[in-house]
Amino acid sequence: MPGKKKKPRPDWDDGRTIANMNIDGMPWYDPRKDVPEAPSEPLIGEDGQELRPERETEDTRPFILPQHDELTGREFRKVVVRATLIGVGIALIFVLAAFLLIEAMLLFWKV
Repeated sequence: MPGKKKKPRPDWDDGRTIANMNIDGMPWYDPRKDVPEAPSEPLIGEDGQELRPERETEDTRPFILPQHDELTGREFRKVVVRATLIGVGIALIFVLAAFLLIEAMLLFWKV
């Protein structure tokens, strides 16, 4: 907007975006804002050196599970069986907890 003035930023605000809320389909979506802006002046740390964004390395890259087409049939079945067993184990824990709760109620609230 041509007549819109920018508010001055507080001292602690360096202008970086933490979470981009410009999402396609939202009323405020603006496709022009999808292009990241470079900071107008370099970010300077407490020691006086320029701060640069860290490069993504093997250690800092988030772990991504391989897709189905990257797994062999045997590996895929292993993953499915293990996930199912974990789900069954959790369900059994809840059933056991409910059973113990009912038994405790019957023990203490005898009529």
